[in-house]
Amino acid sequence: METTRAIVLNCIKYSDNSVVVSFFTERYGNISSLVRIPNTKRRGALLSLLQRLSLVEIELDYRETRDLQSIRNISSYHPWTSIPYNPVKASVAMFLAEFLYNAIRSEGVNARLFGFLEQSLEWFDRNAEGIANFHLLLPLKLTMFLGIMPNIEGYREGVFFDMQSGECVELPPLHKYMLNKEETAFLPVLLGTDYGQMHELAVTREQRWRILEIIIMYYRLHVPGFHPLQSMDVLREVFSEA
Repeated sequence: METTRAIVLNCIKYSDNSVVVSFFTERYGNISSLVRIPNTKRRGALLSLLQRLSLVEIELDYRETRDLQSIRNISSYHPWTSIPYNPVKASVAMFLAEFLYNAIRSEGVNARLFGFLEQSLEWFDRNAEGIANFHLLLPLKLTMFLGIMPNIEGYREGVFFDMQSGECVELPPLHKYMLNKEETAFLPVLLGTDYGQMHELAVTREQRWRILEIIIMYYRLHVPGFHPLQSMDVLREVFSEA
């Protein structure tokens, strides 16, 4: 038996007493497991551990050839203090879990990526103010770990950003996947912003949504099998009322 830290990305019902859980782990990358959910007093506690984006430690008998890994024990090593209990944070977490499930589903062992996600989620959990743009910055920062970071080395005022090639261009490309001059000018600002500086970004609700649409399109262009996200509608509703 071996142990590894893991982030719960997805949990779907398999039967009345079992679920299939997708984890991104520190030691093995992406794995899936069939987890038994007994009809005992532990049922509620176990389901709570398997909420999306939970940080857990799992004990497993890892076999590289298995589609579903055999897990012996699951425990929390960093319980959330605010994410499940704050409606806005919970909705953002639901979106990010679906986003990450699509974005890193083929990712192998990547301890640096695991550490980035772990630290980002911990920051989101402990901060109450200035978090409105977190769901924009995490996916943008993630591009660096996936090798698809937008190349803005050639940026200067008046250029366009070609989303297909992932770089700045002098003339608008012949396809529709491009940012106009104003959107391109904001890209270096976003990429250079840390979580603690998010509150300094002057964006309207409509601009925030446009940025998110751009990010999703960029991932769909550069990550094979990135599907439309069902949680986008929930996120839109939550932020329209926030």
